[in-house]
Amino acid sequence: KVVTLAKSKKFREQHGKILVEGRRLITDALGAGALLQTLFFSTVESLRELPLEKLKHVKLIKVKFEEIKMWSDLVTPQGAI
Repeated sequence: KVVTLAKSKKFREQHGKILVEGRRLITDALGAGALLQTLFFSTVESLRELPLEKLKHVKLIKVKFEEIKMWSDLVTPQGAI
């Protein structure tokens, strides 16, 4: 439900939130100073490629890869949203 809401333009505008998908975009957002609130991931390996020092205060939620595929707009999801 959270991801569905975050994909809604109305929700994003009302709450000033965005949904970022994929390791590169997540890393770029963190590098630009974005404050990540929640990270959904399917494997620990998908976390290892992210700047772990910037994830100290982030809520990490492990989900099945099938869920990420349902939420994803990518043809080949990377396992992190």
